Amino acid sequence: MIRIEKVPNVYNFGIYKNSLILKTEDKLIDYYNEKVLENNIELFSIIDSKLFIKKKGELVFFQEEIKIVLNGTFNPKKAVFFNDFFIQLGKIKKEKKTIKVNLRNSQISTINIEPYYPSLSYKNYALKIANFIELYDPFNGKSFWKREFKDLLHNENASIYGNTQVIGNRLFFFLFDRSRTTADKSTYCLNAETGQILWQSDEFGGWLTKFDDRIYSVFDKTVQILNPMTFNVEKIDLTNCLSVLDKEIYFNPDNKNYKKTFFLSSARYQIEKSNLFFTEDRGSTFGVVNLQTKELIDYKELEIKNEDVKSIGVIKIDSKMIYVSDSDYTLHIFNKPKNTFANRVDGSASN
Repeated sequence: MIRIEKVPNVYNFGIYKNSLILKTEDKLIDYYNEKVLENNIELFSIIDSKLFIKKKGELVFFQEEIKIVLNGTFNPKKAVFFNDFFIQLGKIKKEKKTIKVNLRNSQISTINIEPYYPSLSYKNYALKIANFIELYDPFNGKSFWKREFKDLLHNENASIYGNTQVIGNRLFFFLFDRSRTTADKSTYCLNAETGQILWQSDEFGGWLTKFDDRIYSVFDKTVQILNPMTFNVEKIDLTNCLSVLDKEIYFNPDNKNYKKTFFLSSARYQIEKSNLFFTEDRGSTFGVVNLQTKELIDYKELEIKNEDVKSIGVIKIDSKMIYVSDSDYTLHIFNKPKNTFANRVDGSASN
């Protein structure tokens, strides 16, 4: 991998319409086309290939060539999409409102139910996730089913870890004991239509991420891959190929060397074909490993100026590039190794 560019003062970035867009200070920039898309922005988010920009007192939404402006205070990361519309909760004149935007005709309306943040959508229904998971109608609030996490895990301190993943009519999520007084933990698959438990595993779990039609769990130097239809789990041990990333660290106060064991980040990675584009948990190394051959294709350690925290923020890929941000708000752009090139990006992580 060869670094081709290093861009400072990048506070967020994403791939939109096959272009790299950056938030630097208060501007949204199309980097490769050297074009300022919007000024005076606070946040931006890309959801389902749609662009949301938060500015003071408004949320700007782009779909294809359509631009929709919602006046009020909104969080661009909280939009939930259904078939022909999306729902957004925000404040209009300091009053909480649930807003519905029709994607066909751009019509904006208010839903007259108690304002809420829907966590996910399933068909034209909403899923709410707190210390429970519930399926209900986003228009009238009618509940179809509700499962308490404490009842599923049989633990009063049951809490969800990571994101809920939806594949077909199946919901996958991981529960653990947030008090950490027990070792209780388990992954569940529910029927989205009924809330019925279809599968449960104490072996497969952690931060669940969906790429294409598989669910991944990454921890230490291990990758687990779940087939959501058959519930078969493939476990890939990468200890041998990743042990080269373990380090000796000199600690000056006691004049001793300590071994720092390399661990994969459980949440910051990408999957493309059989390649895992990984980052280090609480560290500055990233790289590519082939999951079929268990070959470490390449890796790099970023030079990060921030002395207090030296870690990777986000990793993203497109057909030929790897984009890695760090704790010093610097974006590093690398060429992908040629044997990992793809004509398209195979999937994207849900977080």
